Amino acid sequence: MSGNERTYVSVEENELRRLHEQESRLRTVNRDLPERLEAIRHQANQEIQDRLVPIVKRQREYELSVDKLQSDLGDIERETYQRISKQEIDFADRLHEQRDEYIDLIEEQEERNIEMIETERLERQEDIRRLNKKIKSLKADGKRKKEIAYLYLQDLKLIFEQSDGLPHKRFMPGGMVSVGRKIEDASGNLDAGMSDAALSTAQNAYWDLVDLRSLVLQKEREFMLLHQAALMSVRELLEEARANRKYELELGEKESQEICELEIDHWTRGELSVYEQELTSFEQSLQKGRDSLSIEQTQGILIKLDVLKSRIGEIIEHARQNIFASQIRANIAELAVDALKIEGFDIIDSAYEKDDERNAFVVKLKNIAGSEIVTVISPVKGKYGNNEVSIHSFDATYIDDTVYRQRSQEIVELLNINGFIAEKPMCEGLPDRALLDFSKVHQEGLKSSHT
Repeated sequence: MSGNERTYVSVEENELRRLHEQESRLRTVNRDLPERLEAIRHQANQEIQDRLVPIVKRQREYELSVDKLQSDLGDIERETYQRISKQEIDFADRLHEQRDEYIDLIEEQEERNIEMIETERLERQEDIRRLNKKIKSLKADGKRKKEIAYLYLQDLKLIFEQSDGLPHKRFMPGGMVSVGRKIEDASGNLDAGMSDAALSTAQNAYWDLVDLRSLVLQKEREFMLLHQAALMSVRELLEEARANRKYELELGEKESQEICELEIDHWTRGELSVYEQELTSFEQSLQKGRDSLSIEQTQGILIKLDVLKSRIGEIIEHARQNIFASQIRANIAELAVDALKIEGFDIIDSAYEKDDERNAFVVKLKNIAGSEIVTVISPVKGKYGNNEVSIHSFDATYIDDTVYRQRSQEIVELLNINGFIAEKPMCEGLPDRALLDFSKVHQEGLKSSHT
């Protein structure tokens, strides 16, 4: 008769931490992360320069178009140009000065936007008051009023055309369509000889256009900050992941110290690769979406990247725990062997499944009567640092079930004495005879029921 006992064994978190602190030191092989991050910042600085080029060009074109205006809108637009130009220069300067603190700069920009909106509102009220005063003074001169309305409308169309080059479809969709309709209405009124109505409608269209232009420029700056912050974040996370691919594990004290080079991705079964792929996907989305992503989409990516910042530490810890769990499996096997030696069993063979230290550790024992025991210490999936023990007994002569239970209990007691927490053994039925062929343990591994 033969039986199969399975004993679940787990290691307390405090015990595992003690092993980390006292018996080993884990340190990264690559120590050039600061230089890598500095290279990313240099790249960001160059990208900022590139992104500002079309904005500067657009401003120059706007300045040239203002010189073509013939109505009183020319004076108003020249003043507006001075404000916008100052805002763009100020924005560019702060981008260069604080390029490593984009998140703080975003909050600062929001405060400045509120101030600018209020300033422009007050200045606009003065512009409206001055323009209305001039129009009222022409009440008796219908011909002159028609000429002013015509020039006003022609200038408005030129400003509208120039403003169409702004990214309004992206940041304020539908806004230019609404303004365009008002300009058409003003033109219709002028053609019908209704100068007052034409001028009034054109004025409203202009102030709507001013509001729209201001909001689009503000949103453009906000997006640029968010997008650059997201790019910086994802690139820094990628470099951090790449810098943490390899570690050195120092075991023991100076006299008997052993240093092993470890691959984090190997010991986490690809967790680091999955993490890098996720970050690369975000980076590609940001690069492709430079001219298409919305502010909300970019904010969403930033939030996700912020969540991912702690992942690299978790992955390294998983590798650390898996490394120690592998060593612990060998330690558990040694204790199990010590317990079985009392019953006359000696080791025939031992190995990690498929000769891979991440897998189960298997020990085969035999006594003089020909009875064999195969003990399998397997990692518990999803529980880093935890293992389970499965004892497969193949006895040449009849043995009562109580012997198997006593055998398992002795192993559990020895584990508990040595700092492990072992659960009560449970009978799982017949043993797996395939385990007797140890060549399969080396080459093919174990069935899923044992791992």
